[in-house]
Parts: sequence; C-alpha cells; structure tokens
Amino acid sequence: MRIGILMAAALSASTAWAGLTPKQIYQKMAPGVVFIAAQEPGANSSNCGTGSILTAQGQVLTNAHVIYDKEQDQVYASVQVFLKPDRLTGDVSQDLAGPFEAKVLAYDKAMDLALLQLKGVQQPLTALTLGDPDALAPGDETVAIGHPEQGGLWTLTSGVISAQSKDQGGVAGRDTWQMETSLNRGNSGGPLFDPRGYVIGVNTSIARRAADGLAITGINFAIKSSSAHQWLAGQGLLLAYGSLPLDDAAIARAYGLGASPAAAAPAPTAVAAQAPTQEPTVKPTAEAQAPAAAPAGGRAPIKFVEDLEQHNRPYTREQVGAFLQKLMQKRDAAVDELDQSTGGK
Repeated sequence: MRIGILMAAALSASTAWAGLTPKQIYQKMAPGVVFIAAQEPGANSSNCGTGSILTAQGQVLTNAHVIYDKEQDQVYASVQVFLKPDRLTGDVSQDLAGPFEAKVLAYDKAMDLALLQLKGVQQPLTALTLGDPDALAPGDETVAIGHPEQGGLWTLTSGVISAQSKDQGGVAGRDTWQMETSLNRGNSGGPLFDPRGYVIGVNTSIARRAADGLAITGINFAIKSSSAHQWLAGQGLLLAYGSLPLDDAAIARAYGLGASPAAAAPAPTAVAAQAPTQEPTVKPTAEAQAPAAAPAGGRAPIKFVEDLEQHNRPYTREQVGAFLQKLMQKRDAAVDELDQSTGGK
C-alpha cells in the first residue's frame, strides 16, 4: 500500500505542469516571430528564414546566413519581413501579406548573427524577451517557432535540451545548445523558448549526415542567448534578461495563470528600461566596407552594412506573391551551416 502511494506521488510530480505549456508559449510569443524573405533582384538567388522581434520599434535578430548571399558574397539587396497574421489560413498568399522592408544594421558570419531594422513601423510591435541561459541545463524543455522546409508557417516544435558547447566551431563566444527540438531549413534565425517564454537561443543549424554518410537525426543547434546578448550589446542594442526564475509558481503568477490557466495575462514587458527607444547607433566604417581576412583564430570580423535604401524599393503585391511562391517551393535557406564541422553536407 505504501509503495503504491509513493508511486502515485512520483507520477503526479513527474506530470505536474512545469511553466508555460508549448501551446501557451505559442499563443503568447508567436506574434513576436517573423518570416524573413531575402532576394537579389534580377538574379536567381533568394533565401528565407525566421527572426525574433527584440524591440517594439522593430529591431529583429536572425542568422547572418539568412540575409547573406553566398553566391554573390554580399548581403541580399532586398530583405522583407512578414509579421504573423492574427489567424493563419495555410494559404501563403494570405498569410504572408504586407511586408516590411528591412535594413541590415550589422552581421557577423562567424557568429552567424544579424540585426535588422524594420522600416516604417507605425505601432509598437510584439517584442520577445531574452532569457539567461545559465538558468537552464540538459533535460529542460524548449519550444521552437519557425518556418521549416516542407512544413507550415509559424510551425511549433518542442523537445528538451540535450547538451551544450562552448566556442562551437572554434569561434570564440559562439556558445550553443544542442537540443532534440526539431529544426529544418527555414527555421534559421528563429527563437528557442524556455518554459518561462524567454528566448534562450537562436536556432541555427542541424547535423544531417556523419563523415561516412550515415544519417544523423535529432541533433539540432541554437546559439545561446548569452552569445546573442553580448553580440547585440556590441552593436549598441542593450537588453536585459527576463527576471523570472525557472519556478512554476513564479511563472504562474507572472502570467496570471494560477488556478485558472485560461485567464492568462499579457506577456511580460520584453524590453528592459535601458533598451534604446530608437535603432542602435550602428555606423559603417571605412574598414568595414572591404572584407577583412579572418584572424588566426578563424573568426571573421564583424562587418557593418551601409543603408540599402537605394536597393530596397517597393514591390507590387503581385511581384511579392510570385517571389514568395517560388521561394516556398525552393526553401533553400542554408540552416545546416555547421555541416563542415559536423561531417555532413
């Protein structure tokens, strides 16, 4: 009898609600996740990926490889960002409408991070909160939202953290999570959420095949929020981590869940008081105009980008629709940027 009671108690503890559920995270945070479409007008070169809105004024964090054209060895001339509609229909032409033109403020190919500024933001946007990754460890649950190849827009996947690594690929400061949370091409640059609803990683890469050709599954990587936090500070965007502990009761109180999860309060303020109210003061320098050789350590220097206003001209709805249809068929965003270091291609 005593054993039965202990087993029941253990089962109850293991199935207890831990923080926000994946559904609650999706409902609250998905509006802060964007679809990014980049192209080179007049050239057969395009890319797509995901990004996270970090400030209500429209600064967006994504991967550098989402907005960088490898073939032309330059940033794509046109970068467009689409907000999540209130209701997804499954029809690309309806779900991806009314894009913002985006200016690339800065990018770092070695870190694989890029900072964008949306143009023409009229009203405050839903901003996401960075979380301190030191609060997490292997076994903690995570949720990813993005636009995977062959999948739908604003797709939700979930899983646990598997491991962590420091200076991945020999790049100083590029610390990563390995997680079972599923990623595919198109998830690049999107947020990895923890049970607090905080962004604790930037989804970046996957391992597909070993050096001998053996298929690999369930090996997915996200750049830790600490690495992104430090890199963003270097661009003039100072953000504070969210203050919630990884504690069920504290999370429930913060979101107004308590005994009635359905009566959820608005998400906590995403941007700290010291965060800028205007775009970061990122200025191109003379040295930044020409690519510099990578130092002995293998990390390429940060390259700043001039305003691409002369290239980012408005496109008609028909042109955007045709481009997106082709892009969704192609879906060639290079998520597996680490293939050379993981042995696959």
